[in-house]
Amino acid sequence: MMLTSLFYYLLYSSLFYLSFKFLYARSSFHRINRILLLACTPLALLIAITAPQFSLPWLSSTTFSFQLPEIIIEGKKLDEQLLLTSPSLSLWQPIYYLGLAISSLYFLSGLYYIIRLAKNSSRSEVLNHQVLINAKIKNPFCIGQWIFIPRYLLKSKDLELIVQHELYHSRLNHHWDKLYYKILTTLFWFDPSVHLLAKELRQLHEFEVDALLIKQGNIENYALLLLSSTLGGDLAYPEKAIAPSPFFNSSFIKTRITMLYQKESPVWKKSLYLAVVPLLAAMTLFACNKSKEEDLNLKNETKNETIVSLKEIDHFPIAQGCDLSASADEAQECAMQSIMHHISQNFQYPVLAEELGLEGRIFVQFVISKSGKVESAVVLRSIDTKNEQQASAVLEAEKEALAVVGSLPDFVQPAQQNGKAVAIQMVLPISLKLS
Repeated sequence: MMLTSLFYYLLYSSLFYLSFKFLYARSSFHRINRILLLACTPLALLIAITAPQFSLPWLSSTTFSFQLPEIIIEGKKLDEQLLLTSPSLSLWQPIYYLGLAISSLYFLSGLYYIIRLAKNSSRSEVLNHQVLINAKIKNPFCIGQWIFIPRYLLKSKDLELIVQHELYHSRLNHHWDKLYYKILTTLFWFDPSVHLLAKELRQLHEFEVDALLIKQGNIENYALLLLSSTLGGDLAYPEKAIAPSPFFNSSFIKTRITMLYQKESPVWKKSLYLAVVPLLAAMTLFACNKSKEEDLNLKNETKNETIVSLKEIDHFPIAQGCDLSASADEAQECAMQSIMHHISQNFQYPVLAEELGLEGRIFVQFVISKSGKVESAVVLRSIDTKNEQQASAVLEAEKEALAVVGSLPDFVQPAQQNGKAVAIQMVLPISLKLS
């Protein structure tokens, strides 16, 4: 279950990024985009963790001709500690924690260095705000109320505009967004989509501030400032260490200047955000169940015996222990109960499947011949797998299913059509569930 959730998370995280990049990234609805970016990763994680635990009836119930009622085989969920001893998980666990430790140390080192910078910086008042002046930094940046300015910019004619730019970042609480995404990129350091979403958010912060600043002055002058100053430059240490996208640092100057001259998006384009709803619904349904709906052609002959449909027979095969004089409906009910009892009592939940937390449904097709014997058992559809270990577990489950179905006792009397014995074919769904 853990590996399945991870697969879905990575899939949905990338889908969210691509959807944002191609549908919304260049719109001027900055506030909506900001909310969307903040929600992407938690939504991908929430769907990935919760949805696979549910099975929607209208999606999960693949129906075949001659299908018997589903038999549920219950296994036991192993303790978390036992699951972690699985080779596939034990291999990735130290790698994950190593990456987590490196990312965390990098962040903490940057935070520590910034605190030291604040203590060792001189103060200067600009626009009625105390800014921190330090020669050890290359670019201006802000952390909450702390606005850091490189010493060489003190004599710049654009100093007030630069400080105003950082003040807007502070007033818009962009530092909380940074901290939020820094936590996400630390926890999910292995997911490139999180880093790309963090980059989009950092770029969006600049769009928000740029839109406010150009309302107060000339666009050409502000664009020239971006080109001639470090206001739009790459991140440098220590800000680089505490920024949420250290793997994808790049200058946004070209994109920001393009956005400066872009007209505001028309209001009707807000309707595009409704596309998020069907996207979420599709993700959830896909994670709940991936059952395919195409019809499978059942084999209609075995040992040169013609297979007759259940609708065409007059009397269902009579199982051992059932009343020979029972009505057709009673005989059918008794035979089904006999089959389900046999499978339930003899099917053993595969050990490897339990260790991997694997669940799913196996459809076994078999024939009750003219002589009442169970023959030609085959697996029509089985559980989807993501790796070799899961494939081995499913193969083990399929062998168990075929063996148990093949061990069904001979029927006392085969199916009857017009008073003659006939062969019938049916499908038995065996559902593996952990409790």
